[in-house]
Amino acid sequence: MSISSISELTGASYSLLTRSLGARKRIIADSSHIAYIRNLERSLPSVHWDLNVNHISTLLFGASRFPSKAGQVCRSLCVRLSNMLGTPQNDTPESASVKSQIVAIEDLVAITYSLDRFARRESDDFHIRKAALCLVPSIIHWADEARSKLKDHSACLENAVPPNHYIRLCTAMLSIQNVLQKPNAMGNVETVAPEVQRMYEAFIDLIYQTLHACVKEHEERANLPPTLKSDAPFEVSHSAYITGSFRVLSAFIKLGIPADDAITTYWSLFQKLEAHKIKSVDLLVSTLVMLCDGKLPSDTGAIIVSKLLNEISKRDLDALLNEDIYRVLNACSKASIQHAGLLGAVSDAIAQRSHCLSGITWTVNVLQCLKSLSYHNAAVLEILVRHVNNNIKAATPQQIREVSDCCKALNYDHEETEALHKMVEP
Repeated sequence: MSISSISELTGASYSLLTRSLGARKRIIADSSHIAYIRNLERSLPSVHWDLNVNHISTLLFGASRFPSKAGQVCRSLCVRLSNMLGTPQNDTPESASVKSQIVAIEDLVAITYSLDRFARRESDDFHIRKAALCLVPSIIHWADEARSKLKDHSACLENAVPPNHYIRLCTAMLSIQNVLQKPNAMGNVETVAPEVQRMYEAFIDLIYQTLHACVKEHEERANLPPTLKSDAPFEVSHSAYITGSFRVLSAFIKLGIPADDAITTYWSLFQKLEAHKIKSVDLLVSTLVMLCDGKLPSDTGAIIVSKLLNEISKRDLDALLNEDIYRVLNACSKASIQHAGLLGAVSDAIAQRSHCLSGITWTVNVLQCLKSLSYHNAAVLEILVRHVNNNIKAATPQQIREVSDCCKALNYDHEETEALHKMVEP
């Protein structure tokens, strides 16, 4: 079969991305997609040395739509990227000029996002990690540039660091740390290289300065007369800074990376926000989960938790993932929070997805949370127990016993539970 040129390969990638991203749903690989991947595998060796960073970002992003079938393509593109950029550990004079190349922010976010998708599939791929390390200097460069602009207090935040630029940089940071912190085949996370540590420190300082600027602008806006305030609420106009900062800080907290000043500034800002003007339900839920995990002093946290509970209970939670539904219940269970409005909203969300619940483990965990909260909702319990019965072959004896115990503790007696009780009877 014929070999495609770079322009033909990138054109095919653009066409694929237009179709898949426009569909707004997961695309299952069909014969045309398989042919696209096979064409990449066949053609890349011939054009390998002619590829530039923009070509790689386009091809890698297209191939990442089907990470389980494009592993060979990913490795080939990672090798080319590593050859062009070098690695931050190579501090030899010969590599200095190579390392000076900075990847454009648009290419950076596309490549890091794609590497993250592939890394989730590959158990231990040296080439993916090496390519990620090559991108660390670019993350540092863009973070340093943004920090220097923020130090110019005469410029407003939106002009110094545009929202789209900031959210792209945060996405690149999250993606690259997912790759670098992924355990290897032995289950160990590799030691953090000095250059990676510098990247973390630079980004933490960027978040701190960004949030500090948000606090300042919020105070300035509060003092303006109504006629001079912009139409968009602060929570909307600054959503990219708030959401991007929170996502990165959450990841750093899980990794144990110290970011105390930035975290304190985030809570100082969040206290000033009006929860009903925050559009992102995911941000509200994730913030609630963090607070319930004890990430804030009780006096300050209690005020924010109350505000979040009242607001989340009014929202439509259908868009949340099943895992997020469990996170909410688990957080409330750990903190012994019995908020009728929130539990009602969660129950409605479960009822709406009765046909697409997660596996047995998720169902058992949700039931245990409901048991811990002493929350009896017959409709939800019926849905969950029926889901267990329909997938009983996948359940372990221990899981069946736990479901039975939850039903008894919640005083739920239904024909769906009779079979479960009989299975665990001595």
